[in-house]
Amino acid sequence: MSETIELYKQHSQKQENYTYYLIAVSVAAMSFAVHQTHGKGFIWPMVPLGIAVLCWGVSVMLGLRYLKTVISLTYKNMEQMTMKDGHHHLTGNQPVLIQEGIRLLNEQMHNDKEVAVLLYVWQGRLFYGGMLFYFCWHLYGMYLLT
Repeated sequence: MSETIELYKQHSQKQENYTYYLIAVSVAAMSFAVHQTHGKGFIWPMVPLGIAVLCWGVSVMLGLRYLKTVISLTYKNMEQMTMKDGHHHLTGNQPVLIQEGIRLLNEQMHNDKEVAVLLYVWQGRLFYGGMLFYFCWHLYGMYLLT
């Protein structure tokens, strides 16, 4: 059982690290794109770069929301354990209230888990989509110079 818990902890930590990494790289990529275009006027070939920056920005927002959802899930899990132990301030040690409280928390946690999965997946997709648009913009710029 302890091996399973340890694997679960490692998996959660790796997921959070990946999210932090994508947030940091997305912010750096947006900063680099802004730096590259500083002092330049808008021209239509810059549209893919704008889309790339938009993808990275949304990726950052989804990553932050994912982290917030994971924090909320952890808190609800702690509340559920407190209820099971009969020490929660709302349910006390009343079995009917404990059962109902646990049921309600399970529903909320299930919904949060589904949201967290979607946020995690779309954060990665938008990050890589931003990279693709950036490379298209760069290749198109090189084509225009030749």
